[in-house]
Amino acid sequence: MKSVNDIIFILGARINSSRVIKKMIRKFSNTTLFELAIKKLKDCKIPKENLYIAVGDPELIEIAKKYDVNIYYRTEKSINSEVLDIRDAFEWCYDFSKSHKYFFWINACQPFLKVDTINNFIDQFLKSNNRSLISVNLTKNYFWNYDETLSKMNFKHSKEIENFAFNTK
Repeated sequence: MKSVNDIIFILGARINSSRVIKKMIRKFSNTTLFELAIKKLKDCKIPKENLYIAVGDPELIEIAKKYDVNIYYRTEKSINSEVLDIRDAFEWCYDFSKSHKYFFWINACQPFLKVDTINNFIDQFLKSNNRSLISVNLTKNYFWNYDETLSKMNFKHSKEIENFAFNTK
């Protein structure tokens, strides 16, 4: 039987954004994306000792310290926007794999993610017999072409899907 104590919860953030400069610390309503994410995770059913904020930028470290959370200090290489190897960006996986069976990675760029949604996701994972769970939502994404015109991405073999959670064994 799985326990919430077997899960390490990681909120990763960095200052170097390739599209929106310093988006984690820019004003978003009366707060920032980064602080909003920390507050929501602290309101979830996550054991305090299992919640880590994975940051390396001095500005983010300073903010995280105000919220009395565990900090995983990322290396310069892992917060560099030019990182090509995903193993560098998720370096924390190696360190926490010694102490925890499961990882719950949260992207701080989701300001409308609700505490109830996170708690329900945790409950669903704990009840499942699977080793992983991925959340997927239907979206209508638009991407820029190289000539900078806006066009809907067209995949020949894709189809629209309902919102669902995907389990892997």
